[in-house]
Amino acid sequence: MNLFNIQLPKHIFLEISHNTHKEEHKSLRDYLKDLVFDYRQFDRNTYVLVGFESVEHLDRSLYTEEIWEMIYFVSTNGFVRLSAPTLEELLDYAIRSENKK
Repeated sequence: MNLFNIQLPKHIFLEISHNTHKEEHKSLRDYLKDLVFDYRQFDRNTYVLVGFESVEHLDRSLYTEEIWEMIYFVSTNGFVRLSAPTLEELLDYAIRSENKK
């Protein structure tokens, strides 16, 4: 991956983070539970609510306790949250998501 030739989705603000749950001294599972805004119990079927493209990506992140996240605002009224087990997969997912619009 060439980090100097990165494609990013159109945005007015964009943030990429790695392992935020470790800063908060939480397991990844507990961190993701907190992201589910309607307080449903977090399980493998809620992977879309926390920004994962697939349940396989969620499972790998939970297994490794590694998560890369991108939050970007496309307007002042809405934002997009994407999550992936690696930075490369996150950037690829962001471009695929952008191309679907």
